[in-house]
Amino acid sequence: MDGHPERPERLRAVRAELERSGLLPAFTPLAPRAATRDELLRAHAPGHVDRVAALTAGPPGMLDEDTYSNAHTWPAALQADGGVEDLAMAVMRGELDLG
Repeated sequence: MDGHPERPERLRAVRAELERSGLLPAFTPLAPRAATRDELLRAHAPGHVDRVAALTAGPPGMLDEDTYSNAHTWPAALQADGGVEDLAMAVMRGELDLG
């Protein structure tokens, strides 16, 4: 949505700044993957997971007063959560660090 803080331009701006500053090579890319339902339920109530999945399966609409959704919302949310899960586990295993 134009003007909303969470939009593709924000991510492009972050990446551009990492490239400009020379910091991008310090980051380790992780392959994206969809989170499982069990992973989602670690942080969200089952009813919430089901509600969001159902709302995003229908026609484009609003999840709340400022969150637009469409057919891409649920797959994107699953990929984002899967990435966070993998990142946290890699840090906990010592494969990646925050330094």
